[in-house]
Amino acid sequence: MSTAAKAAEAKRVQDAFLDRLADRVASHASNRGPPRKLSIRYVLGRIWHVCTSGCSWRDLEVPGGSPKTVFHHFNRWSRMRLFDDEFHDLAKLYFLSSETPCNLVADTSFVKNVYGQDVLGSNPVDRGRRATKVSVLADTLGAPLFACYHAANKNDCTTLRHLLDQSSRTLGPLEPCRMLLADKGYDTLTCRAACIRHGLNPIIDHKRKRRVAGAPRHPPQPSDPRGRRRIMVEHVFGRLDQKRRLRVRYEAKIVNFRSFHSLGFTADLARRLVRSGHI
Repeated sequence: MSTAAKAAEAKRVQDAFLDRLADRVASHASNRGPPRKLSIRYVLGRIWHVCTSGCSWRDLEVPGGSPKTVFHHFNRWSRMRLFDDEFHDLAKLYFLSSETPCNLVADTSFVKNVYGQDVLGSNPVDRGRRATKVSVLADTLGAPLFACYHAANKNDCTTLRHLLDQSSRTLGPLEPCRMLLADKGYDTLTCRAACIRHGLNPIIDHKRKRRVAGAPRHPPQPSDPRGRRRIMVEHVFGRLDQKRRLRVRYEAKIVNFRSFHSLGFTADLARRLVRSGHI
């Protein structure tokens, strides 16, 4: 595919998911007050520009309006969870549209904090600096299906249980996926029990056990070759990092931070659904 064709497809996908989001926002908008100076579709385009470019709100160019207007709209729509609902609807559409659901993959990533005020904890891999942990559930094709947000010092066994419980309420039963792939950070009885409770076979690498002095050596347990597909969730995090606003947390409230992530996930799912002809 040529560069021009890729740019045309990216533009078509962007228009598709922003138009869907504009229809959702318009259905919740109030007709009271003076007429709008900026259309809903234009405001969403400016919000998407902040998400992809990473520019600050005060540096956002808004011809015929003010950056404060765009920020106030984003803040209000985030509190209404409109961005989260659009992501969940597209994820459910994608999950139910596949005739043979793929296996699931779960992993977490830490996001450094700058101005965040809630859902923060000491990052164990960054000298105890405060950060937010993002837990993502995806399939083995690299499509994001659900995300949860915790303090950075939350244990993975707690985050996985919460991730599976919340995703099953949004997507429906997870049994058709059959297996959940995860790394050795999830090698606990709690994680395996959570997978079995949702009808999933846990394909989780075993941790290397410490050998007691004088005890006989045992060969390491080989990894399950089916777990190699868990790298697809790393591709999800890689595509998120292409949106510069998502690399570091600048939002004070978790609702705004979650809304930017929902925008990134929505764009990823919209690309797949546009290609398949579902939207």
